[in-house]
Amino acid sequence: MKFVSDFLGNFISRFLIGGLFILHIQISQASNTFERGTIEILTSNGPHRVIVELAITQAQRQQGLMWRESLPINTGMLFMFDVLETQQMWMLNTQIPLDMLFIDSKQKIIKIEKNTKPFSKRIVSSVKPALWVLELRAGTSTRVGIKVGDQIRFYNRNKIKTWQPVQ
Repeated sequence: MKFVSDFLGNFISRFLIGGLFILHIQISQASNTFERGTIEILTSNGPHRVIVELAITQAQRQQGLMWRESLPINTGMLFMFDVLETQQMWMLNTQIPLDMLFIDSKQKIIKIEKNTKPFSKRIVSSVKPALWVLELRAGTSTRVGIKVGDQIRFYNRNKIKTWQPVQ
């Protein structure tokens, strides 16, 4: 009987500690707030405005859209990197499918990865040097008609004043 009692006590303790650890991670991620901005994607169908959260710091870029259960239409996250280089993304702990748009230093879309698979560890690479990655709700690039070569315009640049790329 003592064995069962010890086993249950250890199990419950580990379960509670594990639950508290997960709760701590979720609270710390939720407290990592993102500045917001507006960008326009200049397509052949005309401009398409998107409200974006700005992932400027390393911690924000690591968190990204992890653990989000939804992404409203016409919203996304703009990952702002410090150096123009080949960027690599993945979908680990990301619950929603996304379209990833890789953007060069001239604000031109150089690659689109459509409908990425949630929770995937597969690396999605820009192949060419990129300075930004825009993540949108899956299907947006098809719905709006976004294509490689389209331009991105920062609609309210003042939201991005704290970020300066390394030249």
